[in-house]
Amino acid sequence: MVDWRQIIREDDIVYVNPPKFFGEKKSTVYPETDEYEKFIEGHRRMLRQILEARPMAIAYSFARSSSMAIHPNLGDVEDIVKESGYKLWFRSLMSGSDALYVWVRPDIVGRHGIEITGEKTWMDDQPHQYVMQHHYRGRSVHVDFRVKIGGRLYGWTLNDQRMGSIKEEVTSLKQAKELEKNWERISKLTNKPFEYWENRILVEPKAPEPLEWLDVEGVVPPGEVGATKIYPGVFSIIDKGRLYFGAVKPYYIEMFLQGKRFTGRWVIRKIPNPWGEHPAFVWFIMKPKDQMPYVLSKRAVTKKWMPPRGISALPPEIRRQIPREYRYWMVDDTKKAREIRDKLVEAIRKGEVKITIPKKWLGSRNEFVLQYQWWRGPIIIRRGPSRQQWLLWMDDECYSLDADPTMGEVTATLLENVPSEYRDYGKKEPQEVEPGTPLNPTKKTPSFIAVIDHGSYEVIDDEPLFRKIRFNGKLLDGLYVMERENPNTDLWILRRTETINNSS
Repeated sequence: MVDWRQIIREDDIVYVNPPKFFGEKKSTVYPETDEYEKFIEGHRRMLRQILEARPMAIAYSFARSSSMAIHPNLGDVEDIVKESGYKLWFRSLMSGSDALYVWVRPDIVGRHGIEITGEKTWMDDQPHQYVMQHHYRGRSVHVDFRVKIGGRLYGWTLNDQRMGSIKEEVTSLKQAKELEKNWERISKLTNKPFEYWENRILVEPKAPEPLEWLDVEGVVPPGEVGATKIYPGVFSIIDKGRLYFGAVKPYYIEMFLQGKRFTGRWVIRKIPNPWGEHPAFVWFIMKPKDQMPYVLSKRAVTKKWMPPRGISALPPEIRRQIPREYRYWMVDDTKKAREIRDKLVEAIRKGEVKITIPKKWLGSRNEFVLQYQWWRGPIIIRRGPSRQQWLLWMDDECYSLDADPTMGEVTATLLENVPSEYRDYGKKEPQEVEPGTPLNPTKKTPSFIAVIDHGSYEVIDDEPLFRKIRFNGKLLDGLYVMERENPNTDLWILRRTETINNSS
């Protein structure tokens, strides 16, 4: 259900189904016979003639090579198309090595709703809406995973079903929801980290689709799109949220999910077929046990891989932990940026920079702790003279508050380099904080900390300048927003709110 036909008239598209070569050949990968060269040269002439006519778009189908025939090389075709100035609009990867490439004339980019959204442009440090739907047909089910990029949805089919787990044909949404109450009985997809060889969830890229699919849930009658001739198609939304793209390569897509069911670092990767069958390479999805982003890995340093200039390839939860002197994405010079990134990775390895992976990424519940700290005499802290402060811990992040957040609007300052062991101070009774320590920088003034509330929390919205959080404690309870004017400051305003903006 590709949507280019809805934007470009059929008469303005040239479809190319490449011819097959059946002549004598030495290799299906590198043919070197005269017959093949004549065949390829004829195909090149045909392509150039088509492109000289300047159609609005050219759609080229690449089918897998059989043992009896081979097709023109993709790289050869791409070179000819690029010579003519055409831009790759999108590619739709099918099963095996089948694919459909659509190139558009450069003068229409930005018109007719056409945007160039190659995979590399997905790395934008911006949140993208996504939806996961369980798609039932009879006793079979798979996940349709769709992500909003520009004005379309890109996505993948995840073959997550545990074979034989569905005993009766699914014909209603109620029936689907009932099955999903026992999630792990029917699905291999889990929020706990797993490597691809453990769950072996095969992935097939989907063709671009319209945005309406973001909210599809219900039953499609037999015979219609999404159903079979006999059984209806049942779509059940299993997760919704936002994701950030990390490292993106032709064979590797890293994503950081912020959903209700699924969170953390996920990777869709193309690898050699573990079953040794055709096709030679297949796509798998996994949630790596190493949740550290690829850009901060030793492998990224060794491979000299860097995201585009100005892009961190990090989600907000990690990006805000990076000290200012190591923020490589804020440096314009590409070489200098890579040097800073490499130093950051080394500093992380040595323990000089601590990066905390959110517990929720590991399948754990987010926890907060609210502490009250006081001194026996006035001290100077960032906001000025004071005898007290409140400390709000969200997992391993610690914020200093100028007032009690349960009583009204407060100023919150993110504290750096505060060991997480202080989060447990004052759990049972007030506990002294010695002078000369991170939470008591005075020389002699005694200080004490007591826990006044704790519980779980859920991040509903997470933007560079805005966060929306639901706290579930005895005192700190309900919806709160955090706002700041500058993404490079650690100073926030924290206040209670009563509504959730579902349109976000």
